[in-house]
Amino acid sequence: NEGPEEITVIGSYIDLESESNPVEVIDEASYRDLNITNIGEISKYLNISAGSHFQTNALDGVDQGMSAVTLRGLDHASTLVLLNAKRQTLAGTPSHEGEGYIDINIVPEIALQSIEILKEGATSLYGSDAVAGVVNFVTHKEFEGTKLNLGHQKTSHYNQTDKTVGFIFGKKFDDSHLVFAINVLDRSSLPSSEIPRIAEMGLSTLGNTFRVSETDTVASGKYAGNYTTGQWVADPDCEINGGVLAGPFCKFLYGPRFNIVNDEDHKKVYLNFNKIGERFSYNLTAISSHVDVNDNPQSPSYPALSFMSRYIDPGQGNSPFNVPVTWFGRPLGSAFPSPHSPKDIKQYHVSNTFHVDLSEFTHAEISIT
Repeated sequence: NEGPEEITVIGSYIDLESESNPVEVIDEASYRDLNITNIGEISKYLNISAGSHFQTNALDGVDQGMSAVTLRGLDHASTLVLLNAKRQTLAGTPSHEGEGYIDINIVPEIALQSIEILKEGATSLYGSDAVAGVVNFVTHKEFEGTKLNLGHQKTSHYNQTDKTVGFIFGKKFDDSHLVFAINVLDRSSLPSSEIPRIAEMGLSTLGNTFRVSETDTVASGKYAGNYTTGQWVADPDCEINGGVLAGPFCKFLYGPRFNIVNDEDHKKVYLNFNKIGERFSYNLTAISSHVDVNDNPQSPSYPALSFMSRYIDPGQGNSPFNVPVTWFGRPLGSAFPSPHSPKDIKQYHVSNTFHVDLSEFTHAEISIT
């Protein structure tokens, strides 16, 4: 006479349990206790997460302003990210390793209800993009009332701040719910030059240095002098141009040119309509995300690696030497300012789901995402 046992299965519509997989659920209260401003930072608190991307990486790749959650230390494309159990398209910008991945910055933090993490590979259910596991972000569908969140975080020793505003409104009608939310993040930059003993370590030997192939004598000019075979010759104006003279090398100091944290603006809008009838239900989810990376300073240019394996002949490229030389440098070096590489990232997610009960044991669902 006991009531039937209810079994919830993630990833299948067959209400039978064949095996048990470890699923970790982070509810809304637990997420708020972490006191993070970006949903990507959840990776810091997952013991199974390794290699996630949620901080500014100005030195590598072109995906600044994007975030990825990565399980088991595999690449970004090996963890499947779902929004309310529905797939989201890959972001248009690849990672620094070249693979496409789902940018979780699309998720509005104020509308988050829970995070479900399947810690085992699920290729049999989802395909090869779930070889490391699955992360499902569940948003509010039956929220009632109004909530306003204001946040302000500041670094302890530097002048970097994160300011957040989150607003969510929900109303219940006869047989339906309507939820609207908006989330805004204003993040200021933190240049590497503000942190002592870090920026000065960012030195590249490929600044502006030559290596002569034979004995040579230059009679006049900045490079006047006698040189032996294989001798390294640094730019005479190295320090005047902002370089660092270290032994025979004119090095390029790139450390102070980059940000530890970029200046960013995040705007996210969320809308959900959920209608539940006696035999059918309908759900509409719409999300819009706009992330602006306003500065993102870069190197003036990168080393001319091809020149390290070829000679520059006398007179070629205004070479002051009378013998072939090899150049170890970059076209635009220390004398040139760092250009900015701003980002304008826009994402959208729309999901329509219609569910109908055909009988007590038969159900049908049509979904377009």
